[in-house]
Amino acid sequence: MLSNLTWAQFFAFIGCAAMIYYVFVILRYYPQEIKKIFSKKNTPVQDDEYDFIPDDEFDRVELLARKLTIGFARVSRGDILAHDMLQEELAPFNDIKSDVLRSGINEMVVSEMKKIGTVTSEGEIDTMWRG
Repeated sequence: MLSNLTWAQFFAFIGCAAMIYYVFVILRYYPQEIKKIFSKKNTPVQDDEYDFIPDDEFDRVELLARKLTIGFARVSRGDILAHDMLQEELAPFNDIKSDVLRSGINEMVVSEMKKIGTVTSEGEIDTMWRG
């Protein structure tokens, strides 16, 4: 009976059967996700905190992060003290107003300070922003 089928027909049948099976599984177990995909209200959720931050402020924070990375490399080599480096690098960027961006930089500084063996808090770093 199966000798009348070619290999191409066999693989076509297996492919169709697999597609029908996967469509069934998707429809059966993921109906909410399918509704979300095909709903007309499917707009990406925007984080309101970032809507008002100008692009140049993002660029400045990125520059500061790079400078701090280089600064921490200098600290680990022993070229400069961490406290001095932070005051030197953070003071020119004290005009960054966004608390979200500042806290991101503060978290980065805290984690880098832990790597070099110095424990500090975000509050201490906030005072260094002022210069």
